[in-house]
Amino acid sequence: MRRLFLLIILLVPVSVTAAGFSTLYTFGDSLSDPGNIPRVSGIAYPPAPYSNYRFSNGPVAVQYLAPLLRLPIANGKNYAQGGATTGFDNIFNAANGGPITDNSLSGVLGQVQYYLNGTHRADARALYVIWAGPNDLLQGLRNPAAFDAPVAIGRAVNNLSTAIMNLAGAGARHFLILNMPDLGLTPRIYGTPSQATGTQLSALFNQRLAMASTSLQISLGVRITLFNTSGLLNTIIANPETYGFINVSGQCIQHAACVADPAMAAAYLFWDDLHPTTHGHQVLARAMARKLNLALATAVPCTHEDHDLCEALDTRAQDREDKDGDDAYKRASRKK
Repeated sequence: MRRLFLLIILLVPVSVTAAGFSTLYTFGDSLSDPGNIPRVSGIAYPPAPYSNYRFSNGPVAVQYLAPLLRLPIANGKNYAQGGATTGFDNIFNAANGGPITDNSLSGVLGQVQYYLNGTHRADARALYVIWAGPNDLLQGLRNPAAFDAPVAIGRAVNNLSTAIMNLAGAGARHFLILNMPDLGLTPRIYGTPSQATGTQLSALFNQRLAMASTSLQISLGVRITLFNTSGLLNTIIANPETYGFINVSGQCIQHAACVADPAMAAAYLFWDDLHPTTHGHQVLARAMARKLNLALATAVPCTHEDHDLCEALDTRAQDREDKDGDDAYKRASRKK
């Protein structure tokens, strides 16, 4: 049945991509930050060779997503800040030993609060994108002995739930929530003793986020589209050539030739030890657009080359993956 559905998708035109959204609002961390840190803090960070203070070598996924959905992005619609946690804190602030000389940066709850303080009402026709969580867990991976994973994950998911509830309470009705990429597959953690733990924590976070999203959609009467970032990352790493990548484990930024050559950089999935190249962000944006249209009972065509991607975005596959990750984490915890 699923393959028949995908075949039907191939025949549907792309003309409905905008789905009636008025614009795009974004809250999150460095994976969505379009260069906001200097505007908020006055500090030119991150420095070159990062592109225009973004944590990549070019635009990030949400910047590619808007034109794919035929949406305008006016200045001030993206509130994401590098270093953001899901709450009010930001790991780049001076109080946390970060590179910013004050404490002006905020987390997702702080971003949402700032937005609502300025508008008081949310746009019911807008799409609200929320993507955060890694900064809540990465600190714990550095010091696992002092890290209570279930508590940290519960807190992070509660923070994201609160962000959704606050926006919905102000009138927002359409949400795109991205789950956590498999931290164990990022260059910072891959091949280290923390790799298995990073994968298990990501899976547990995603399982909890999926449960919360389902509950909120029912209780709030809103539409929440949950995007399986983890599934996409795994699919790309398993089939890199399909998506135009040659290197899916190294960091482009470590090689001067790669930094200087956009074509070489496009062959890398990762720009640095955590963040995708702008090509990686492009692939992500196309998948996000397709997921939105599937969720809205419209469609962006799935080409033959995108077959694996469509499989990765299947919600049943996501449910199986998250359950397997949750079970694996429980088994690992029992062994301690």
